[in-house]
Amino acid sequence: MEQYEYTTETLDNGLRLTWLDLPHTHSVSVHVCVRTGPAYEKPGNNGVSHLLEHLHMSVTRRHPTRRELRTAFAHLSANRNAQTHSDVLAFDFSTSPAFASGLMALVGDVLEIRDFPRDIVESEQRLVLAELRSMQDYEPRFFRCLFGKHPFGLHRAGTPRSLRRLDARELVDFGRASFAPDRIVVCVTGRLSSPILESARARLGTLEPSAGCRRLADPAPPHIKLPVFARHRLTGRQREIVLGWMYNSTMTRQHRVALAVLALGFSLLECPLSERLRYGDVNTYLFDCDLESVCGTRLFRLYGQTERHDRDRFIASVLDELSNIRKGRSLDWLPDTINFYRHFVEHCLDSPEALAARIALEEVRSRDQPALTVSQELDCLTELTSENVVDAVRASLTFDKFFLVYDGITRLADNTRVKSMVKASFAE
Repeated sequence: MEQYEYTTETLDNGLRLTWLDLPHTHSVSVHVCVRTGPAYEKPGNNGVSHLLEHLHMSVTRRHPTRRELRTAFAHLSANRNAQTHSDVLAFDFSTSPAFASGLMALVGDVLEIRDFPRDIVESEQRLVLAELRSMQDYEPRFFRCLFGKHPFGLHRAGTPRSLRRLDARELVDFGRASFAPDRIVVCVTGRLSSPILESARARLGTLEPSAGCRRLADPAPPHIKLPVFARHRLTGRQREIVLGWMYNSTMTRQHRVALAVLALGFSLLECPLSERLRYGDVNTYLFDCDLESVCGTRLFRLYGQTERHDRDRFIASVLDELSNIRKGRSLDWLPDTINFYRHFVEHCLDSPEALAARIALEEVRSRDQPALTVSQELDCLTELTSENVVDAVRASLTFDKFFLVYDGITRLADNTRVKSMVKASFAE
């Protein structure tokens, strides 16, 4: 798998440039990760990161209007997108190899530290406020219930109150601190050539930090006494449930890959849990399992939406399935899941966009241990067995790392019953 080892170099300004040549592809993708986000904010400026994501993709110094910037990307046949994670701002760009050198110049323009015209700021604020009004997402409630007043609990896009009260000086200072070159990872994948890489080094190497600006400090990890049983109140017939485990990022590669396999497996229709939740005692249409990482804190979580009377059965079904795994029972579906996950990783090698995002996020989030490369992940999957998944569950998905966030429960008897059910499952 050595052909899939990417190259990492640190430019003189501190920016990390990673690249991987994929000669079988017919495009070039650039994924940028800026180490900032709501996890670095405070309640008073919550939403500033997401607003900066909008602003940096709106205008640049060379393209002072949205139309000019849109035209510049269109001339290069380039696609672009952006996303705010809890601890990362991500920017995606892609085009054909013929236009890749020109795209590097535009990427540098987008990342430049700069002030924004007042009318641009105000119009993007209005757009974010409209975005907030349209959001129907469980994540803001989930993070708030789990992390409380810690920065990890802040809304990814802010709140109407915090956005309206955002001070212009705070926007400038936070932007200058966030987009310092040594906080940026840029990954370039696809059909690469020496001129493309040289243009990336030349343009990205000219990015300069803002003189005299403050440094953004990494947030301290949340001090949460686990296990956690938290609830939020919601009206309506449906009940939202998020249960999972919180642990730090320090673990073996094999355990990391094993938990990633398990998270994917729980989401597949071939998994007994999926069959049980959808067609057994519980009728759960919305169900998912994923892994989340925020500044070195990792979450393995399962989300479900059920009718009121199915809430306890949903929780019991998930815990029963995990109990079977811990005991090494009913594992016939795991070998196929390992192969499915391997196909999922290998599929990224056919997609420069997916691969660039995977590499950049892994690089920017690696703290206590080296980044996990695609080659290393594929090597782990070659050796991974069902027993390794069982070992990872026994080591990481334990009662002292457990959390449960649910809604619609107001009576003490209900809370006591749910806690007793969870404790009994881990005591088996």
